[in-house]
Amino acid sequence: MQSSISTQDLVGKTALVCGASKGIGKACALALAERVARIILVSRSEAPLVQTAKELSKVSAGAHIALACDLYRQNSPARMFHCNACES
Repeated sequence: MQSSISTQDLVGKTALVCGASKGIGKACALALAERVARIILVSRSEAPLVQTAKELSKVSAGAHIALACDLYRQNSPARMFHCNACES
């Protein structure tokens, strides 16, 4: 299946990928790494998330952000959208 979104549509954009430390989330982050300027990686597990960010830095020169948080917890979504690194 081919995507209808072109690479040009994503240049200079920021992508938010939840579950980015493994599986489908990690695969999505890696696929997006060549197309967007910055990826905000979110996962409950910090160590694998940091590893994913390192892998992205090898594929893309973008400024990627790794943010460990559990979106099931009530304050996590607010924390995710108000982190200092995400606002720049």
